[in-house]
Amino acid sequence: MQKNKYRLEDYPLRLEERLRYRDTDAQGHINNAVYVTLLEVGRVQLLRDPKHKLGHGKTMFMMAHISVDYLAELTWPNTVTIGTRVIHIGTTSFTTEQVIFVGDTCVAVGKTVIVTADRETRQKKALSEETKAALKSIM
Repeated sequence: MQKNKYRLEDYPLRLEERLRYRDTDAQGHINNAVYVTLLEVGRVQLLRDPKHKLGHGKTMFMMAHISVDYLAELTWPNTVTIGTRVIHIGTTSFTTEQVIFVGDTCVAVGKTVIVTADRETRQKKALSEETKAALKSIM
């Protein structure tokens, strides 16, 4: 695999996931939908970890947009490292950038726009100052 411009150390949140045989497709590589699931695992680490204090009580998060760039083929068996960081904080939303690495090679990059919403009304709402501060610590 060829190296590229992404560096895992630039992503403050990191976790490892082992790929499964069932993640492969007819071409013998990891199916493109699995990449989206791997990115979700990284976002859940960000959104649900109590130390980040994101969303509580009546606050929830909804995905508004996701994009994935596939940079290299990914095969089984393998263990990947998912890196996550916040790259933009808006009024009602924030954007994450995530990478999937095998060893020192980035195989995919994803960007996600996440909107903050009221859990009861399901309507978007402004990010609290506490949430903004927590997100800034992950930039």
